[in-house]
Amino acid sequence: VGWRDNRLVDQAGVLAVFCPVSPKGKVGRGVKTEIERAIKSGIPIYIYQKPEWDQSRELNKVIGTPGSMGKDLFQTWIYQVDSLQQLIDGVCSQAKKER
Repeated sequence: VGWRDNRLVDQAGVLAVFCPVSPKGKVGRGVKTEIERAIKSGIPIYIYQKPEWDQSRELNKVIGTPGSMGKDLFQTWIYQVDSLQQLIDGVCSQAKKER
């Protein structure tokens, strides 16, 4: 992840993540770093993941399990949604709150 990616995450009011786990079942290093940076910065994150691409639950290794010990308070700002439409609606709703 380059400085430009970090800067974009830092400036974001919300982060939308579309299928962070690839069809090969892996989360890219850059995607993981951006999610972690958004968590540490308190930036709300909306994530849509095709379930068939994440059979081994790789995404949970990045974002953790809700209620698990050791997670930052901002971990609660992660919203896993069930459809692309919910991802779009969530991001738009969050953006309206920012105005």
